[in-house]
Amino acid sequence: WVLLLLLLLSPALLVGTSVALSEITFTFFLLAALSLLLRGRAPGAGLCLSAATMIRPAGIYLFVPLGLWLLWRQRKTVPVLMFIAAANILPLGWSWRNYVVTGYFTFTTMDGYYMLYYKAGGYLSWKENIPFPVMCDRLAAQLTATQPIERSREAYRLGRRLVGSEPLPFAGWVVRDLPRFLMPDISPLLERLGWVSGNRGTLDVLRRQGIVAAGRHYFSGRPEAAALAVLYTVFYGFTWLLLPFGIWYFHCRRRYDILFLAGLCLGYFWLLPAGNLDWRFRIPVIPLLLLFFTAGAAWLGRRRRCPRVSGGTTV
Repeated sequence: WVLLLLLLLSPALLVGTSVALSEITFTFFLLAALSLLLRGRAPGAGLCLSAATMIRPAGIYLFVPLGLWLLWRQRKTVPVLMFIAAANILPLGWSWRNYVVTGYFTFTTMDGYYMLYYKAGGYLSWKENIPFPVMCDRLAAQLTATQPIERSREAYRLGRRLVGSEPLPFAGWVVRDLPRFLMPDISPLLERLGWVSGNRGTLDVLRRQGIVAAGRHYFSGRPEAAALAVLYTVFYGFTWLLLPFGIWYFHCRRRYDILFLAGLCLGYFWLLPAGNLDWRFRIPVIPLLLLFFTAGAAWLGRRRRCPRVSGGTTV
């Protein structure tokens, strides 16, 4: 009942399942891949991860940490190779299709723009205190290519050059951005209720002017939205207090395979988009976090010490 309650009180999942969002389908295939990995079915897990990557390119490199986890768990190379091959079969097939049609062996054109706008552009917007859309327009004006894939590659090169010219300040900015991964996911519910509107540049204000200015910008004229956000944030903070108890729960049962697998996924989705973080990038791992929150509540409810067990036990 605790897990059901947390699922119902997660605005991102509650609202996300009521509209057509690729994050929900991506999360479904990701969870299927993780479940099959825990059951030792490497080829099926790889195919599920391959399908997830076709839905959202964010999964393109996930086979690397998951492959390392599989190697640690099974100590065999054949299942790892089968998993890696299956995980890349659809992305490689799509890249080959792009090569046949356009002459470029590439999976997506989004990576170039992501590097230019959300990495380099986000950093320069914060550094020079210029609104993010204005900075993106300035960077886009420097691109000369017109063909989509070639323009994406030019954007990637320009973004890398801008980031590479100031590596240490950029790294410091990325570290400052990491806590935004933990932002409460109340925004989709408030937008669904019609109390606030999205795409108003609130995240840009947050990056450049801080949380107080972002709050005034986002909640202007709607005190009820601010009150609901505060109440949910208190509840949201309480659920995070359950996380260490959930980790202890799995430690007591020596389910280190679950601990490491969840940790790798959480780290991947936290670090990959660093510099452009908000609650949206946490959607794929929300079910895993809720599992740990629920385990923490179960451990506290039983009020037991860590039991002594031999071998692996079921969750």
